Amino acid sequence: MLFVYLASDYGKRLQIETIDLNSCQIGNMGLEAITNFLHGNTTLEQLNLQNNLVNPSLVLTCRFTAAVNNSRLRRLSLDSNKRLSDTFLFRFLPNLTTTHLHDLSLNDIGLTSFSTAHIVNFLSTDGPASSKARKLFAGQPSNGPSVTRLRVLHLAGNALTQSCLIKIVDTLQTSNFSIRNLDVTSTHTNDLNRKIAGIRSRNVRLELVTKLQARRLLIPSRVLLREPRGHGGSALPSPWYHLPTELRLYILSLVSPRLSTRQQFQIWRYATDGDSHIDGPHRLCVTKPDSAIRWLEAVGCDHFEPYDGWEQVLERL
Repeated sequence: MLFVYLASDYGKRLQIETIDLNSCQIGNMGLEAITNFLHGNTTLEQLNLQNNLVNPSLVLTCRFTAAVNNSRLRRLSLDSNKRLSDTFLFRFLPNLTTTHLHDLSLNDIGLTSFSTAHIVNFLSTDGPASSKARKLFAGQPSNGPSVTRLRVLHLAGNALTQSCLIKIVDTLQTSNFSIRNLDVTSTHTNDLNRKIAGIRSRNVRLELVTKLQARRLLIPSRVLLREPRGHGGSALPSPWYHLPTELRLYILSLVSPRLSTRQQFQIWRYATDGDSHIDGPHRLCVTKPDSAIRWLEAVGCDHFEPYDGWEQVLERL
């Protein structure tokens, strides 16, 4: 009944951001109600369902995954739902495509080494090094390059062997540039701790550089890619505007060489959008942190993406 009310017109007015339903003996019927509420929800940011009794079928798992993908959820905790096991993970991770989820907690849900291939595939990002990670499991099921932007993954309390954890950490080291923390506390070793700390430090710096370069590129792109007002049919005031578009874009790309081509084009598309106002985006990026985060997410520059020559940069990190 709670989620029926929350999904109603009256419930939607509450604009709930966090729901904690830990140790509430929630089963599959409860998860189905939560799924219906979550799908299309734009206000809920945290959903904690720790220590419940969920054991979803294939259909319910697919519906729940689709609901997460079609929400703005940033943190999801399914800790201590011991009935989930590898079966749930096989169905959940390969279909998880949301870019909003930053923190996924799967502590103590009965995972074993059979889940390793799916975890590795999920964590492998799209880039030259991702093929190296996928070779670890040649012939195993693959969901292709991950499009998620997960920052934190909790896997403590599961029956993942040391060799499985080494493969997961190796994937983070070679093929993932967004994860800041991997929690497998119960089975950490000093060597894994050092590697995870190095990955965290590297990814934080790469993300910071990406965000700074994105802001640096926006302002000149706004000025130099849009035709000056008042010169629609007359001669343009600068030889710059007579250059071929490809040459102008190449010159602008030198302003932010540590962005991927896709990220640069996203910023240029935004900069030339006639529906956006020139003053607004500048203020969003420079003086309003919350708005700046939304803008960076919108143009795909809230995370690092591999670009030509990125391997040399990583060697210095």
